[in-house]
Amino acid sequence: MNAPASRVAFVDFLRGLAIVLMVLVHTARGVLGQMYRVSEPGPDFGLVERLAVSVQSFLFTIEPYISSLFLSLVGFSMVLVSKGLRPDQVARWRLRRLRTAAMLALLSWGIFWIHGGIQWPYPFLSAEILYTIAIGIVACVGLLPGADAPQKLPNSLLAARRLRIVGLALCFAAACALTGIAEHSPGSGLALLAQGPGAHLPNLAFVFLGALLGSAHMSGSKLLRVGLPLLGVAVLVLYHAAIVPRLQDERRTAGLSSGVLQSAFNTPTGRTSVARKFVTGGGYGSVYDLQRVAAAAGVIEEAPRPKTVTRYFWNKKLVLVPYLAGLMLISFGLSWWRIWARAPAFPSRLGRPVLMMGRHALLLYVLHLALVALAVVVFGRSSLSPAAAAATAVAILCACVLACLRPKAHRRLTS
Repeated sequence: MNAPASRVAFVDFLRGLAIVLMVLVHTARGVLGQMYRVSEPGPDFGLVERLAVSVQSFLFTIEPYISSLFLSLVGFSMVLVSKGLRPDQVARWRLRRLRTAAMLALLSWGIFWIHGGIQWPYPFLSAEILYTIAIGIVACVGLLPGADAPQKLPNSLLAARRLRIVGLALCFAAACALTGIAEHSPGSGLALLAQGPGAHLPNLAFVFLGALLGSAHMSGSKLLRVGLPLLGVAVLVLYHAAIVPRLQDERRTAGLSSGVLQSAFNTPTGRTSVARKFVTGGGYGSVYDLQRVAAAAGVIEEAPRPKTVTRYFWNKKLVLVPYLAGLMLISFGLSWWRIWARAPAFPSRLGRPVLMMGRHALLLYVLHLALVALAVVVFGRSSLSPAAAAATAVAILCACVLACLRPKAHRRLTS
């Protein structure tokens, strides 16, 4: 039931890379000073300040790639894990996946509660990206009862595989179509699924895309091995030729810089800024919720007056999906590189910390959020210097690596 070691190494490496990039993005957003949150360096900026602006701008620009990579890895990994299941193992496999989905949903609601409080119906619309992953797992469970060995399949299994691929493709198309409808109906209930942290639309599309890429990988097709990366390059070339110029014009009209990457990824073209109002009594939404419960129980005399806080989220737009899909085709096309099958020592020697982080992604996802939140509490929103912000990011990454070095007896509990 386990995937070959070479494929596991590839998946772990990509997942670890996503963790590293996520730590850098969240640290930059949390503790790097407001003076560096600009697209162009100021006239009084020195070399270090200009470098900080450039690095932060790049991180914020590629942020949609990071979340799309995580979501695609979910679908890709499900195909790997489901390979070769016997009929008597399918029910147990599905039950374990559903149990994982339930755990992720509860964890997502907990994280959302700390950041935004309990405010109906936000926790159930788009609480956090782990919630989107949970929904994607549930959706894929019925479509992936086993990925079948690629050689000499009987007609019945070939038909079942084709049906699964068609089902995944239709789910991908449905997620994209719903995103388009939500964008054209901003006041509708459906639009709420495309807003906020970890919005389900169009993020769910990448879980299905990852499963499709996993199915292609498991097929062992030489045509797909060469064709998928080339198709990804072709998609990016066509996107830059046909769509990016239009996006650049939109940004120029809005008085914004019109660099190629900024036009493809950022507001108002590739992403949109969505505001949500949360009721909170302090720095975290749960403070007010807990005090309100305590007042109702008579523990304290009365709950404090609620405070409304507006938070902004950058969400992917439908126009960005083809670009990210092209990047996924290229990224997962690397899984066929001989380096993973014939030289597994290479990533172990040069990227062992990244591999370790990839093997414990969920633990490190929660840990890095807690550490970034702690950094925000300690440093506040004051303008940390680029050097201090970089030191904070390095410290969090080191803590993540150390968390992977726990005793073997505890690894099964947290892996």
